[in-house]
Amino acid sequence: MTDDAHFRDLLTAKYTNPNTLKAYLNRLKTLRTTLDDTPIFTILTHPETFYPKLQRAYESITTRKNMLTLILSLFREDTALMSAHKDAFAVWKKKHTDLSRYEQAAVKL
Repeated sequence: MTDDAHFRDLLTAKYTNPNTLKAYLNRLKTLRTTLDDTPIFTILTHPETFYPKLQRAYESITTRKNMLTLILSLFREDTALMSAHKDAFAVWKKKHTDLSRYEQAAVKL
């Protein structure tokens, strides 16, 4: 199982802009805390379990979408994770897309 330090290291290696890196690392920590200190790998690979918990924790569509942006970034940066858990990635990606559509529709109102 991949530990949380692995994901912090991936983000640190990829995001050289200090503001972006700080935002992603804060989201990583918040995600873990919000979901009862569940390991990040477990969260990533079980969207059906953890997305409903994110919905309850974050009423704001934008906040939820930001958390999913982090999740998608972790999949993109970890090619082994992506290839081993394509179905989980697809679920997270669909949730992100749905949130983006909802957010855009709300802006048009």
